Parts: sequence; structure tokens; C-alpha cells
Amino acid sequence: MPSSRDRMFFTTFVKERFWSIVLLAAVLYFVFLIRADLISNSRLKDEKASTAKNLDAEKARQSALKRELRMLNSNSHIEMLAREKLGVVQKGEKAYKVIIK
Repeated sequence: MPSSRDRMFFTTFVKERFWSIVLLAAVLYFVFLIRADLISNSRLKDEKASTAKNLDAEKARQSALKRELRMLNSNSHIEMLAREKLGVVQKGEKAYKVIIK
């Protein structure tokens, strides 16, 4: 069992250092809070960069699809596809079929 002198020393030490201990505890508490916010902020920045990259890729894809749609709506392209895929021949033209053995 501690002596009364030891208890008095401990009590005096705690009273003298109380505000220092409280301040240290508060600083440590806020450091952990700020750390969590910094980690969260870092993750959000990474996610934002990734999303911006994906957005740029999707905008490029959208642009390519719009170009393709304009091409598919043009009569000359429709005619070209009909000739290539379906073998369409206009009046007065002769069709030839190449057979490779």
C-alpha cells in the first residue's frame, strides 16, 4: 500500500499537470479526427480524378457515336453499306461475283 507521502506527491503532480494532461488529450483527440478527415479527403480526391478520367473517356465515346450516327443517317453511307453487305445493284449496273477456289 502506498504511503501518504507517495499519495500526496501523486495528487500534487496530478493537480499541477492537470491542464497539461487535458491539453495533451485534446490535441491527441483532434489529431486523430484531422487524420481521419485527411485520409477521407485524399480518397475523395482520388475518386474525383478517376471520375474525371472516366467522364473524359465517355465524352470521347459519345462524340464517336454521334459521328457514327451522322454517317449512318447519310444517304451515301447507307448506299455504300447496302452495296457491301447486301450486294445491292442499281438499275443499269452489272453485278459480278468473284469465286475464290
